[in-house]
Amino acid sequence: MRLLMMLTACLGIALAQSNQDTEPNTSCIERLQVPVYPPLAAAARVSGSVTATINLTTNGTIESTNMEVGSSIPNVKLLLTPAVERSIRGSTFRKTCDGKSVRLVFHFGFDSDPYKRVSFGYPNQFWISVIPPTPISEP
Repeated sequence: MRLLMMLTACLGIALAQSNQDTEPNTSCIERLQVPVYPPLAAAARVSGSVTATINLTTNGTIESTNMEVGSSIPNVKLLLTPAVERSIRGSTFRKTCDGKSVRLVFHFGFDSDPYKRVSFGYPNQFWISVIPPTPISEP
């Protein structure tokens, strides 16, 4: 019985810590500049996802950012992360979020629908798409 209570308490602490780490902190975003699909990445047909974790300090300034790429292809990081970094630097965050982290996930991909360029989903998921480039045919 004592072991069961101890296990339950440990599980509760782990879940509370897990919820704190994965909290999206959407309220900390004042204005988000969504990245543009890099033209070179589109031409090279490179797609993938970038997860950005932004650590905030006083006055809504960015202390640090951590970028994780959801692809094993090396060019994904080189081509997509600079666009995400520029968009984060162009965004503004609430001054009341000192010490909080904001996690944003940007998915870059191709879609033939010309009206589907940027879409949003919870929690802090963004899909940025472009029409796939047409292959160059040889004469």
